[in-house]
Amino acid sequence: MPTTAAPTHSLARRTARVCLLVGSLILVLVTAGVLLLRLFGFPVLFHRVADHQNRVSIVVPDGWRYQAPAEGGSLTTDGGSSGERDPYRIPEIHAVDWTSDQVHFFNVEVPDSRPGADLTTAQAALVKEVCTVYGTCTPTGPSRPLTVAGHPAVEQTFDAGVMTLYLSTVVHDGLTVRFAGYLEDPDATTVDQVRAAWLTTRI
Repeated sequence: MPTTAAPTHSLARRTARVCLLVGSLILVLVTAGVLLLRLFGFPVLFHRVADHQNRVSIVVPDGWRYQAPAEGGSLTTDGGSSGERDPYRIPEIHAVDWTSDQVHFFNVEVPDSRPGADLTTAQAALVKEVCTVYGTCTPTGPSRPLTVAGHPAVEQTFDAGVMTLYLSTVVHDGLTVRFAGYLEDPDATTVDQVRAAWLTTRI
């Protein structure tokens, strides 16, 4: 009497192999897609970004595009076309909001520093550098202490005319990390979003 058990089992094995192959192919394509998005700076699901030397990292908000250039921390010049003071420092991490019609971006910088660096002096240097570019900087509130990556930091917001500036600095073990948020006509939610990103920093 003929039996169909063997062909049925063979078909099941072939189906299982095909499913495994298709699943593996999908996994490879998704992984490759995520890597390409990260390479070109587009936001993806996993978006903690580190500078190219892995000294500092930050979680970029959803919908923000980011860059971590290999030349971050170096000084460059473009004849003033960027609006920066010339020469200016290339940030270790640069992120731009693509979800808003307004211009919102922030920079994370790790300038050359020494053991014993003073937090107050480092913050004052950041404020001076950024405000020199805009020509005017009116504090919208007092300088306030906060904790970033478990270390003492300081923050302050400024009205620079065309931009609201959120400037903050943390110093730890001889390493100074500076955060500068540039926000065009922001509401309180936008300022909180940028501040929340800064608070995700790891050193």
